[in-house]
Amino acid sequence: MGEMKHTPGTWVAKPDPTPFLEDDYIIGIEGGDPDAVATCSRKDAPIIRAAPDMLEALIDAERLFLHTWAMDGTVHKKMKAAIASATTALSKAEGRSLSSASGQEGGE
Repeated sequence: MGEMKHTPGTWVAKPDPTPFLEDDYIIGIEGGDPDAVATCSRKDAPIIRAAPDMLEALIDAERLFLHTWAMDGTVHKKMKAAIASATTALSKAEGRSLSSASGQEGGE
């Protein structure tokens, strides 16, 4: 696998303090520059914010699936962990955890 080329860190979504459009959100690094990653609409913020988590979950799942033929006692636990990671990332992407991840009620 190649080197990751995206902005590292946990991404957060917050309302843009200087919006161009009324529903502009900024995607930034948790504890860092709030405008480091992207500016987008509120409806797109959850999936953009979740991109690093989804990538990591998919990488983990791919690695696990590539090695499932070597079934041993740990495969079931690893499969459950990969599924849990993917579920968490997908929840973020679908906006089900925007408020908790950004520390803002309702993502605002």
